[in-house]
Amino acid sequence: MRLVLADDHRMLLDALATALTQRGHVVAAAVSSRGAVVEAVRRTAPDICLLDIRFPDGDGLETARELKASGTVTKVVILSATTDAETVAAAAAAGVVGFTHKDQTIDAIVAVLERVHSGETVIDADTAAAGSRSRPHGESDLVRMMRYLTERELEVLWRLVEGETTEAIARGLGITVNTARTHVQNVLVKLGAHTRLQAAALVVNAGLVRPPQARSLRRTS
Repeated sequence: MRLVLADDHRMLLDALATALTQRGHVVAAAVSSRGAVVEAVRRTAPDICLLDIRFPDGDGLETARELKASGTVTKVVILSATTDAETVAAAAAAGVVGFTHKDQTIDAIVAVLERVHSGETVIDADTAAAGSRSRPHGESDLVRMMRYLTERELEVLWRLVEGETTEAIARGLGITVNTARTHVQNVLVKLGAHTRLQAAALVVNAGLVRPPQARSLRRTS
């Protein structure tokens, strides 16, 4: 695994670089400013960019959006002390595929990176739990989170509420099982849910009803 590390705390960068190198990974660059991130990714073409949200010279999520818009194949994982549900959802909407908390151990952070490298979309359990605690339990809050879902992801969410399996979702939408699985993972990350069941329960408990226009998106298999 080849990485670019970006955080304004130099000691954390050095510790992560050492831990990753000891495990046989390559740290192509370690930068401490937002302005250096995009250039480092373009220059070194890493598999993953581990990115803080807050930098003295700007917003890490804006950097994530820039990387996504650039068409890079580099995956972005957020490492942050901010774990409220809206921040996690905004990160997912920016193309981030992993989110982990700075209070995690070095080993736990490395484990998230390795899971993302293997193809998973990962929000660590502590971050998900913190986001869930910070989110008020109300329809308006859930609706706000749902605004970060793409049209396809929203359709997948409704299908989760209806109890469809990943295979059934794939058949119904005319997509591959792997693509359906990716959509499901993105829905979970954006809603700050641990499981498919929890995501469905959030919708049911809020009393939300699938709108007619969403039903019209259903395709026969």
